[in-house]
Amino acid sequence: MRLPARGLLSAGAAASSALLLLIAATGLLLATRYVPQVDTAYQSATSMPGWLGYLRGFHFWGSNIALLTVALTVFGMLWYGWWRHTRALWLLMLCLLSATFLALVSGRVLPLARHDAHTMVVEAKTAGLTPLAGDTLRDWLLTNDRVDGRALQNWYSTHRVIGGLLVPVLALAVLLALYRNGLRISALPTAAPVIVGLIVAFVGAPPGEAAQLQDLNGGPVAPMWYVLPLHALLRWSLSISPELGWVGASAVPLALFALLFSLPWLARLRWSLVAARGLALAGSLVVVAAYAQFGAMMQSPFTRDMPKAVTDAEMPQEPLDAALVVRGTKVFGRQNCRSCHSLGGEGARGPGPALDGVGEQHRRRRQLMQFLRDPASQGATLMPSYDSLSEEDLAALAEFLRAQRR
Repeated sequence: MRLPARGLLSAGAAASSALLLLIAATGLLLATRYVPQVDTAYQSATSMPGWLGYLRGFHFWGSNIALLTVALTVFGMLWYGWWRHTRALWLLMLCLLSATFLALVSGRVLPLARHDAHTMVVEAKTAGLTPLAGDTLRDWLLTNDRVDGRALQNWYSTHRVIGGLLVPVLALAVLLALYRNGLRISALPTAAPVIVGLIVAFVGAPPGEAAQLQDLNGGPVAPMWYVLPLHALLRWSLSISPELGWVGASAVPLALFALLFSLPWLARLRWSLVAARGLALAGSLVVVAAYAQFGAMMQSPFTRDMPKAVTDAEMPQEPLDAALVVRGTKVFGRQNCRSCHSLGGEGARGPGPALDGVGEQHRRRRQLMQFLRDPASQGATLMPSYDSLSEEDLAALAEFLRAQRR
């Protein structure tokens, strides 16, 4: 079969499949030492000695490289129209891309560092915005909107099913599809991502700090590179209306996947290569815009250090201004904060944390106002800035939040 970019895209599909098979194999070895319990997960994941520590580094960096390789290969197949000629291979690569992404999201948090615990809460609440299935997803990934032993076990089970079973099966199916289509694979391009992963593995996986009890309730966190475009879609949807968070969180990604999946059948309806390339360019522009606007907020893959947030927990408690609290109640309502947060059992269960007891974390009005002006700089990347509020309304909102104590 004569296909454009035959050698390059065949090598990309084969390379990503081979790398993912190796990652799945290392995952089985690492699982022999990992203990999915809140009080032991961090120690069991970060104290692996010798060659197990090297394998953990390969597992960490190889999964990043694999996702990038699969994504670029799928983009190339879309651009060159492989969906018109190799339907099975195209559908398998789309499924492999989705499974690799889900395996990365579900597995990266398992060491339960502080960053991981915050990420689990944010991502679970974001998944909770999915229409129909949202409540089920959130309740599977969290217990009463926090991380505990049951929630961690569910994340681990999800990762084992997706990363340890589904991804290897899809990778083998891709290799079989390449063979059945008579696509010859060059050894060097195929081996290149694996070699890079084996070399970068010497850097090791960044450990971060062990999660503390308060981290299990979530908190500000910088998104990883692979979820940043989705977080950008959510931010853009929330900026239009707080009620539209589900559009960016689930509707747009699911609609895009459905469109890509249906391309082989749309080709029979004269869907042209030009239209597919227009879709590829539009998607690329969205990704570029996401990184251009929010890239500075992204978590570095070389560290799991938490963002330096403004804190006043050690300061003396500032007395509340009752008049400001009353005014802040109205500002809180006007800003429709319950579209993202719950308070007193009312409002949304995500993606923002519950605001019950939030006043116990903020003892000074000025520090909380500083946070509300620029939440993203302190790790709350999904929260909009309230810098457009007047100084009086901002102070009132801060005072209302400070009044929320258990």
